[in-house]
Amino acid sequence: MASKGLAFAFNMIMAFLAILGNGLVIFVMTVRRKQFSSFTNRLIRHQSIIDLISGLVFLAVTVIVQTSLWDNLGINFFGWILCKLVGSGFFVWGVSVASTYNLVLISLERFLATCYPVKHRNYCSLFKIKVSMCAAWIIGFTYALRSTFLFKLTGNKCGYDYSISPTARIVPFIMSMLVEYIIPVTLISFS
Repeated sequence: MASKGLAFAFNMIMAFLAILGNGLVIFVMTVRRKQFSSFTNRLIRHQSIIDLISGLVFLAVTVIVQTSLWDNLGINFFGWILCKLVGSGFFVWGVSVASTYNLVLISLERFLATCYPVKHRNYCSLFKIKVSMCAAWIIGFTYALRSTFLFKLTGNKCGYDYSISPTARIVPFIMSMLVEYIIPVTLISFS
């Protein structure tokens, strides 16, 4: 029981540090908007926004899982929603993958600016950067949808759905490897 309390305290500290640190970065970059108006700085501020939201999501999930609400989900719509969105890690995965793809955007933007400065000046626009930022969020939460299919509410417990055939479990595994590792690592390594 003591280790559960220690883990809860550690998770709370990590969440608050993420919120505080990224909140400070966002504040400074917003107050000094003229000094931080480049495409790279906009992407870095966006990264801090994603990481701040990630800290908030982590805090909320930690608090929900530690309450009696989580132990008594109940077979109703509220219990089903908590299982599908909190238990499956939908928000955690969505924000995490959005963060990863925003880092890919930063590295590709820096590659283009460094190796092809004329193309960067002609190609990059504020609209394209904003569309790219939205794409990172779309990729993240589209990917996170897969987790909602892998968890189910059985009795009063939320857990992995082991009734899924072993063959069908291969698809999420391959998708995870591609979206979480192979594609981002390849693009970042290239740039």
